[in-house]
Amino acid sequence: IPNIMDKICLIKQPAGLGDIFFLQKAASHLIENGYQIIWPVADHYSWLGNYIKRKGISFVKESDDFPYKEYYHHESLIITENFIFLPFECADRILQTLPMKAKYPLVYMSSENWQDHFHFKRNKKREQKLKKHLGLKDGEDFIFVNDMLGSPPDIYHRPMDIHTELKIARNDMKLFDDFHPLDYCWILENAKEIHTVETCFCYLAEKLVTTDKLFMYSRMVNDRPQNKDFSYIDFVYKKNWKTIAE
Repeated sequence: IPNIMDKICLIKQPAGLGDIFFLQKAASHLIENGYQIIWPVADHYSWLGNYIKRKGISFVKESDDFPYKEYYHHESLIITENFIFLPFECADRILQTLPMKAKYPLVYMSSENWQDHFHFKRNKKREQKLKKHLGLKDGEDFIFVNDMLGSPPDIYHRPMDIHTELKIARNDMKLFDDFHPLDYCWILENAKEIHTVETCFCYLAEKLVTTDKLFMYSRMVNDRPQNKDFSYIDFVYKKNWKTIAE
């Protein structure tokens, strides 16, 4: 935890791993300007600090007693001489626009090249353990499928119609306690095709060297689309994703 005499930025974006990955450029800017960041995350993401290890960011659990917690439930920007509170989670309500399109305007920044600021430490042992658990071998052809979206405990299944002769390595949320999305890096790097709902796996695939056969499926909850099309994230991704709305 930063020293109370430091310049402090408290960020409110406790969940949505993709959102957290996406916001690392904003974090870089704050750190470059001398801020120590306190970043509470949902308790089930308490492992995140084991992967994103950045001098200047302290990931804490939302349930922890962290400095400036009295401001954490505010829904407005707070800026004082040595303290900033950035409620990215409710930026859409503050700016009256779509959630992803509100994040960077909240701090008067462009999200362009956010991928260059998203750095994480891989856990190769966990990646190999997951690979073994899914029955995958070096040199074996397979595709990766993630048909899940949401954050625990609210996980939703998104139907997908996929035809393939290849083995399918599937994200299984029953493994959530044992493996984290960042443990899927080897799988994402080696899959012949990637089929995923628009979730954190898309952000990971943007960062890794992957196949160019990338299929992004719309977010659906109880068979109802969350968005009318993909325009809400049309500025986020650089890779040439094939989008599937139905």
